[in-house]
Amino acid sequence: MRTTTPGIRAGVAATALLVALTGCTASASAAPATPTPSANQVVLTLTMYDDKDTPGADLVSLFVTAANALDRTVTISPHYAEAKDETTAVNAVSSGTSDLAMVASRAFDNVGVTTLQALNTPFLIDSDALAKALATGPQVPALFAGLKDINVIGLAMAPEGLRHPFGAVSAPVAVGDLAGQPVRSPQSQAVWSMLSTLGAKPMYADSGYTAAESEFDQSPADHAAGNVTFFAKFDVLALSAAASKRLSAAQLTALRQAATKATTEFTANEESDASKAKDFCVAGGSVALASDAQLAAWKAAVQPAIAKLRSVASTARLIDAIGGVKAGLPAAPAVNPCPGP
Repeated sequence: MRTTTPGIRAGVAATALLVALTGCTASASAAPATPTPSANQVVLTLTMYDDKDTPGADLVSLFVTAANALDRTVTISPHYAEAKDETTAVNAVSSGTSDLAMVASRAFDNVGVTTLQALNTPFLIDSDALAKALATGPQVPALFAGLKDINVIGLAMAPEGLRHPFGAVSAPVAVGDLAGQPVRSPQSQAVWSMLSTLGAKPMYADSGYTAAESEFDQSPADHAAGNVTFFAKFDVLALSAAASKRLSAAQLTALRQAATKATTEFTANEESDASKAKDFCVAGGSVALASDAQLAAWKAAVQPAIAKLRSVASTARLIDAIGGVKAGLPAAPAVNPCPGP
């Protein structure tokens, strides 16, 4: 809740005292009336798990700025690090407790949405080019289709980065390197199914893990398998269906346009995976590469997890559609290894 600061209250009191002592009355020009808010002015709350120092917060900042520029009757009030986890953020926008949310696509399957799970198909989305193509491609409506079942409207999405396995002691380049290991990973049914299939013990906490699935610029561990790319992380800007009913047609259009503008700008400026790997090395991390045989073993090991995803017909169709897009794109640029300190 916004309150008047002590300094402002003191200034108001001093002005009133001066008027009383001098016997003066303020003229209309000296004390203009407070503007009356527009009848259709709306303030939309946006909840998120990410704090202000994350890529997701950068996306939200672009969204807020774009919305303000497109329609001055719409104000977005972001609440950073308000949700205790990503599923809480999903539930907030689903229930209408929050008007908007910025949340990773992987988290929606925790509340039963399966259409976005195709984005977490192991070893399918393995390049920045593919991730960027999918963010604005014709598959987006189908990916967002399941959101209506939880009373949520998907506005737009943007790729944040490619996810790799990281180790606290050494890079997990072989498929067996994660077996029996507690692996830090934000909760998602699709992602945790993959990790469990690999013999890992998925968990999400700030301690107690020996490995992680993460990005080069976000990793909590120091040793990466640079060419083992599980999938890409996508950030979704979502609107509560209940909140949409408070908006005029023009406001809803402006909000959609703002989301598209924000995600487009965010995606265009996103650093490549290879560049992030280079920065990771400069910062003291190490990057090792799996051999062709080791990569083949990884891909063979996750087949049961992929089969589980494909058991849902709509997800299978989306996996195939993504595969079609991938076939028309060049292979991902090689990530350079570095030995670390």
